[in-house]
Amino acid sequence: GSDYKSHILGKGKDGIAKTPEWAAKITGIPVETIVQLAKEMGTTKPCFVSQGWGPQRQANGEETARAIAMLPILLGQVGLPGTNPGDAEGNSSLPAVYLPIGKNPVKATIPVFMWTDAIVRGKDMTDITDGMRGVKKLDHDIKMIVNSGGNTTINQHSDSNATDKILRDTSKCEFIVVCDNMMTPTCRYADILLPDVLGPETDDIACQGGSNGGTTSMLPMHKAVEPQWDQKTSYEICRLIAKELGKEQEFTEGRTQLQWLEWCYNETRKKVPQLPDWDTFWKGGPAQVYGWRNNPVALSEFRADPAKNPL
Repeated sequence: GSDYKSHILGKGKDGIAKTPEWAAKITGIPVETIVQLAKEMGTTKPCFVSQGWGPQRQANGEETARAIAMLPILLGQVGLPGTNPGDAEGNSSLPAVYLPIGKNPVKATIPVFMWTDAIVRGKDMTDITDGMRGVKKLDHDIKMIVNSGGNTTINQHSDSNATDKILRDTSKCEFIVVCDNMMTPTCRYADILLPDVLGPETDDIACQGGSNGGTTSMLPMHKAVEPQWDQKTSYEICRLIAKELGKEQEFTEGRTQLQWLEWCYNETRKKVPQLPDWDTFWKGGPAQVYGWRNNPVALSEFRADPAKNPL
């Protein structure tokens, strides 16, 4: 059989029973520890199974994530109070409204992992061969990269040596702009480096999801210190660029960064009327919203009636 149970019991294609002895040799974890953990998980009701952000960051890491998500299923605990379907924490958040971004006239999008391909052979990439969306094919190679707050060009891409070679070749990608607040590996490839501020050097709002799905929070983040040197906030950087392009008024719409925060908060409040008014929120601290999701127990509807609520 090709099901998970057959795979574990050795009735699958490989014919290998996935016993504690089998696992111990691969993992280096003693047989007794594996058996003890299995017994504790099998007899603890409820058992909360949650995975963080690290287990999958390895070769075949998606299989690790799937295996963790299988645990609550094998335990028969999906949809019960105090349990979890095996996903990461903090997956319930308010419908926070962010800055409006306008309409992008460019319809072409590429798979995130293939941006290096688009530098080298963009003109050859099509919807069928490379998963392009919005267009049938790209008309040109990537010649410019603007990377803001995303240290992804080297340390979160495959084949660092090949990527380094591509980025160093100025006949391919001719111009790289990076905005960040640390001298990351990505920053080292920048033709122009725009220094952003640290979190405590600017006013902002954070939206924090709760792990149980019932409680979420909005947090006012007040500027604690002034920037020491020439750093500017992302908003101010964009405003100054817009000014040089003759588009400052269209970009700001007459609002400062703090006024945009107030706008975002008030727009969110239209969707979440439990939130207090802006002045109370900004001066008084975090605003917690309880019971945001009507049902904070994931997949409980499915457990109660799987025919009516299929996955």
